Amino acid sequence: MNISDEILLLNNINFVITTTIVIMSIFIYYLKKQSYYICFSVVYFIEVIVFINLAIKGIYKGYDFALECMFITKILCIIINRNALKSNSLKKILLVIIHLMGLFITSYNIMIGMIINLLANSNILYTYIYKVLEKINNDLFYVRAQTEANERYIYELNQNINIEANHEEDLNKKEEELNSIYNISISKSQFPILILTDNSVKYANKKFRESFVKEDLEEFNIQQFFKDNFHNGENIIQTIQSGNNVWGLEIRSFKDRIYILDIFDMMEKNKNFKVFKFHDITISYHKKQKIKFNENSYKKLIEVMDDGVIIIDKNNINYMNNTVNNMFNIKNKVTSVEDLSSYISSVDREDFIKNILVDKSFQKNKFWYTKTCTNKILKVSQGVLNIKNKNLKLIIFSDITESQQLMENIEERETIYRVLLETLPDGIVIMNKSTQKHIYRNKYMIEQFKNIGIDRFNKIIEDYIDSAEFDKEKIVNLNKKQNASVLITDIKSENIYIIIFKILENNQKIRDIREKIKKTQQTESFKTQFCIDVVDKIKKPVDNLLYENSIMKDYAKSPIVENHVTLVRRNLYRLKKVLDNINDIMDIENRSYNLNYVVFDVVSLIKDISNLSKYYIDRKGLSLEIEFSDEEILVYLDSIKLQKIILNILSNAIKFTDKGGKIKISVYRKIDFIVINIKDSGIGIPKDQMNFIFENFEQIDRGLSRLAEGMGIGLYLVKQLAEIQDLYLNVDSELNKGSEFKILIKNRENSFLKKRYKKDICIKKEFVDIQFADIYPA
Repeated sequence: MNISDEILLLNNINFVITTTIVIMSIFIYYLKKQSYYICFSVVYFIEVIVFINLAIKGIYKGYDFALECMFITKILCIIINRNALKSNSLKKILLVIIHLMGLFITSYNIMIGMIINLLANSNILYTYIYKVLEKINNDLFYVRAQTEANERYIYELNQNINIEANHEEDLNKKEEELNSIYNISISKSQFPILILTDNSVKYANKKFRESFVKEDLEEFNIQQFFKDNFHNGENIIQTIQSGNNVWGLEIRSFKDRIYILDIFDMMEKNKNFKVFKFHDITISYHKKQKIKFNENSYKKLIEVMDDGVIIIDKNNINYMNNTVNNMFNIKNKVTSVEDLSSYISSVDREDFIKNILVDKSFQKNKFWYTKTCTNKILKVSQGVLNIKNKNLKLIIFSDITESQQLMENIEERETIYRVLLETLPDGIVIMNKSTQKHIYRNKYMIEQFKNIGIDRFNKIIEDYIDSAEFDKEKIVNLNKKQNASVLITDIKSENIYIIIFKILENNQKIRDIREKIKKTQQTESFKTQFCIDVVDKIKKPVDNLLYENSIMKDYAKSPIVENHVTLVRRNLYRLKKVLDNINDIMDIENRSYNLNYVVFDVVSLIKDISNLSKYYIDRKGLSLEIEFSDEEILVYLDSIKLQKIILNILSNAIKFTDKGGKIKISVYRKIDFIVINIKDSGIGIPKDQMNFIFENFEQIDRGLSRLAEGMGIGLYLVKQLAEIQDLYLNVDSELNKGSEFKILIKNRENSFLKKRYKKDICIKKEFVDIQFADIYPA
């Protein structure tokens, strides 16, 4: 990756973080109504514009000046709003110092300046998220405490009124107490209270008159009152007329006030009174709704994150977003760290629990790596949330499987290239164009420097560069006996020369060898083309004969004629199989093959193959057993080529297994592979011939192979068909005890491996007959 690409990558990361800061600033301003958040949103919006300009136009000139201006602007913004910001003084000073460092470093190195800007923006984003979570928790705690206090007050008041209403002893004393309640408690109550007897007003306190009815109450009608003042007045009236006590009925007035209505009966001098108590909860209701809205908003924000987030209190998981479920492929309910650890690979499980639960993890933020049971590699970032003097752990999981695999592939390729360069028979030198220094020399080149001298080599290279004819091989004379071949490639993007240097000790010998190689290649090309032409010429008459044979079979009435027709068809199948195999081998060797990948169920495929093979197995007097670990196992392969692999191996198992023998086909899923296992109790393969069974035109023990005819290209073709699909073949065999072939399919997590992409594979009986045509002698 060149410097421009690195700058653009840092620019894009900064753009995402800065955009998020702008959105969060506006969002928090909406919650807190504090003006300095608008200041921050304006500053970071200007920075977003700068990043967009670079991403679209790709103009780097003056970009360092723009970045320096942004550092100055953000420093001024922090200083101006220093009193409004709630961070401690040390954090403010540290943030100003970071921006000052970025301001001075940017003029010397724009890359480091952008990295410092990225770190500063990441710190601001983390602070915003922390404040939002803290605000939600504080609001929830306040509403919960307020609600509990209101419920306790309502319960105590109701208990007192019920006690007063149900006691029938000492009526005069109760009447005085009731009057006292009317005159003191009810009159000074913060709640509107109305007492009715026979639908007429017995008493209404001051709060009731201020809130609802200011005029005279002599003609007061309770039904009309609820219709005129409240939504769903009819439903409230029906509830009242039911005659039962009502507690905690939530009603809304036309003035958009919300009340909790309690209705209960009281007795005084054998008279029944109905008490209506209105508790205004408008403020707490709206706060509760706002908190609920904010909580849902934050949850939605966290749910759409690509990273998994969990919040842990000691060992209990308080919150977990959907990304964690998808990342770990969680199927059952998870409530603790131990539950979650069951989805971690057995190797990392103990460290996973230890890293999260050990108390030391509370002391500072940290990150580490782990691996899931489905082979996903996760980066785990661990921090602490301090809410109401309670430490909660915040764990963030980032899926780095693809990036890790990419790094491993890069390292593997780098190692391969280095080994290749060291073992090449040519000298390789990489030279810096500016300094003319050698960055790299392989082993061959170091040895040649001892013979020709470094000064002589540099002079040859200097003359070549002066000619400016790059990528052309030039022959230079070293001495009377030796010439050298030199070729230089100018890699402008990396500012280097790649030099290929080789000593030509015997020019005539080299030319002769090249000529022989050329003739050999021409001969091989002719042979390959000849085989292809012959196969094409023979296939057409064979197909015509098969067609005619099928017609003769329909009209054959004599058993003798029918037997001859069957014999001819079997031999035509044998010939067609040979032609198809040769054609497949030629395509593979010429790299002209086509792979038609589809998603299909390998379990269903094995069942169809076993049904179509039953005739041949029963005729040989063998038994077949099939076994599967799952009802359905989906793979993404070329189904026709996998069928040929399985049928070729199964054909050999039938050929080389005596009567009464057993064949077992099993398919099972492992963590890394899906395995198709074909095992027989046949003659087996000697240990000294195991290395040759996949060679072309090879058969084991020629005496034994006469029991079953063939050209010896079946297993060679099987190996080639497996390699082009990135499959593995394992063979385990012992003479006179049987053989076991395993086809290993990589168990990749592929987005196509879903049921909606699955295709039903139909195997034709004639295709199986052709593959089994050489089981029995002609």
